[in-house]
Amino acid sequence: QDEDEYFHISDLEKERDFNNQVQKYHSNFNFEEYEIDDEEIINGIEEKEENILKNIQQINRNRKEMSKNLYEIHLLLSKQKTGTFLGYLNYLGISKDTAYRLIDMWKLFIDTKKTKVFELTHNVVKQLKSITNENGDNQDIVEVIEADNPTERLKELKKDSKVYSKKQNMTSDDIEKEIKRIDKKIEKKYLEIENLEKEKENLSELL
Repeated sequence: QDEDEYFHISDLEKERDFNNQVQKYHSNFNFEEYEIDDEEIINGIEEKEENILKNIQQINRNRKEMSKNLYEIHLLLSKQKTGTFLGYLNYLGISKDTAYRLIDMWKLFIDTKKTKVFELTHNVVKQLKSITNENGDNQDIVEVIEADNPTERLKELKKDSKVYSKKQNMTSDDIEKEIKRIDKKIEKKYLEIENLEKEKENLSELL
């Protein structure tokens, strides 16, 4: 009986070892292209890569929560004194550019219901706001969000005048200036909304 139990335990250990091997993480990086064939190096990279990807997933989850919370806080403070939200951002130590990009992420998520929104870079989020669709849907935005390379897909859309309201013969400096100009207008609009909400609240108190 003891001998049977020994072999039974050994079988379990073999099965456990087999499952661990099956579940072992493997990188999709093309090591051969860079002439890397040392198994020790490859195994070391794969182990660390798995941890990096887990951290990225956690960052994206945190970004989603931050986007949602900043969006809701902005709505709450929009009825308060002008500049309150910017003052609150200073208190948190978050730049207004970062905050508004995160808020824009949440708005994109509301519009598209695509969690991949939170994997996008701030630059892509900023440029997505410039997309204008003639038919009024957000299909082009969804295509960018779901693309394997959102930046490249965005570049492709820029070439389509039906998708992008593009000015001809603009240099990179001109484009950057235009983006900054639009950002200032957006900030001004946010302040105007805060003022209107405050005015609305004051009028409601008179009822």
